[in-house]
Amino acid sequence: MFRLVVLILFVRMIIYNVTYNVTPEIEQQWIEWMNDHHIPSVLATGFFGSSKIFRLLTEVVENGLTYCCQYYAEDKKELSSYLENHEEQFELVIRSKFGDRCLFFSSILEEL
Repeated sequence: MFRLVVLILFVRMIIYNVTYNVTPEIEQQWIEWMNDHHIPSVLATGFFGSSKIFRLLTEVVENGLTYCCQYYAEDKKELSSYLENHEEQFELVIRSKFGDRCLFFSSILEEL
């Protein structure tokens, strides 16, 4: 007789969330650049397993569109390494490409 043993591991995902406010005139250019360049470059660092991008449907700031990009890390150590070694470089690229037409801030979330 075979015995089936099921082991369930509860992994609390760490989420690096970046919220963007984008002016309407660059929205399409920004979305394409995020999907074609920025997100793949962040994932290529190896610190995140996956990502998702969302558009907020409720208005947060007048005359702007709000998006959130979430990057999923296995643990806080992975995220800390990314923040120390890569975050500043990526922020500089966004600022140089879009200036004040794309404002952003980041937050760290833990899945419960």
